[in-house]
Amino acid sequence: TVVTRNRGPNGQKTSKYLGVRKFYHEHVGGNVTMKWRAELVVRHKRIDLGYFNTEEDAARAVDAARIENPPVRMKLLNFPAGYA
Repeated sequence: TVVTRNRGPNGQKTSKYLGVRKFYHEHVGGNVTMKWRAELVVRHKRIDLGYFNTEEDAARAVDAARIENPPVRMKLLNFPAGYA
């Protein structure tokens, strides 16, 4: 079973893509940066795919990880036309 998350701490969606969410990092100097975090859960284990500068790059990383971890349900891909 592959599960994805795209909800923030308050339960609201932070991305239009499955498996992608906003990630804010506050630096020691007070600067705050925002990146997109990609992750999914395969067989009850969370796979952190990393942080990306754009939401679309993170979504493509999630799709690639889904393809590598069958079974793949095409309806759960963010860009199914690119893998058909």
